[in-house]
Amino acid sequence: MFFHSETMWQDDGGNNLSLSLCVLRKRYHVMWVAIWSNYEYAVADNRCDTDSLFEYPAEMILADIESGEMTAIDCPDVPLTLGRIFWGFTWLILLIPVVLFCIWAIRAQNKRSARRAELTSHIPEKVHGPLAFCLQAALSDGTADDNELAAISNALKEVYSQCLTVQQLRELVDNTDMNAEAPEIKNFLMLGTNEEKHQALRLLVMVTAADGNLDQAELKFAVEMGAKLGFTQADVAQVYQGMRGKADTQV
Repeated sequence: MFFHSETMWQDDGGNNLSLSLCVLRKRYHVMWVAIWSNYEYAVADNRCDTDSLFEYPAEMILADIESGEMTAIDCPDVPLTLGRIFWGFTWLILLIPVVLFCIWAIRAQNKRSARRAELTSHIPEKVHGPLAFCLQAALSDGTADDNELAAISNALKEVYSQCLTVQQLRELVDNTDMNAEAPEIKNFLMLGTNEEKHQALRLLVMVTAADGNLDQAELKFAVEMGAKLGFTQADVAQVYQGMRGKADTQV
């Protein structure tokens, strides 16, 4: 409650206190958070610095204005100043950029998904799953370098006779998020044969080790994705050892 102006009235409760015209702010909450406010006039003593007040309905305000008893205001509606808008609608104002950001993020994600679908529209359905695994493998260390993309390109050409250039794969990666639960991966896990899954594991290890190294992040990813395909850590190690041609490689 905020002081607006003095009035000629006094509290008739026996205290003979002068009454003031106040601006009363009523807050509305969502889950205990004040989102927006309404402002209206009220009357109270002690220059509005009190917990008690007298309601001052619009019809009474209009009658007092007409009779000349109320001259401090000319209508029952409290004008919304910039300060009242800010303090009355603080959380709503703060919520607006959050909502706008969420809308932008959703639209951006939908745009990336549409572009990814466009880039893979010419690829046979059976290749979508292994390709998704390879893209996730390339992203497993945080970045997909040209060696990893070249490894994906060569593997797809060798195994599936599918030609994708490094540039095409780069655009695919740029429109792909790190997500081991991607729809293409889920479909492949449900519908792929054991042979196809073993081939996907081989491709997965080829990509993760394409830079000549299998660091801890790539190793962890290869073992986790291998488990999704139904293979153990020993199976991943065997595939990696077969590729490296070193019997003493430890995974």
